[in-house]
Amino acid sequence: MTSPAEAPAEAGQDEIVRVVAIWRSAPGNENAVRGIARELAAATRGEPGCARFDVLESASRPGSFVLIEQYAGAAAQASHLASRHFNDLVLTQAVPLLAHRDVQVYNVLTLEGNSNP
Repeated sequence: MTSPAEAPAEAGQDEIVRVVAIWRSAPGNENAVRGIARELAAATRGEPGCARFDVLESASRPGSFVLIEQYAGAAAQASHLASRHFNDLVLTQAVPLLAHRDVQVYNVLTLEGNSNP
């Protein structure tokens, strides 16, 4: 259940990188996955290159989560993927509890109030 898009972005080192991960817990695992997602967000927000980490849960489909992450660049995202908390919380704890997982990495082209050429 590891997505090829989970690999570090190939953007320039200084380009903003956003990651959108979709997790759907297997039946009966909703509370455990919710707790893991919250713990992951708290740990990741403490990383030097993490600008944002939001966890959303569907109001109509409990157990369906969207994790929205923003990193200062590809190096910061790579550091996150190599972190102990990522490996423990995502790969060891969360993945076995999920029915579906998709991860997409995006390079930011424009942001509100400014643009990146």
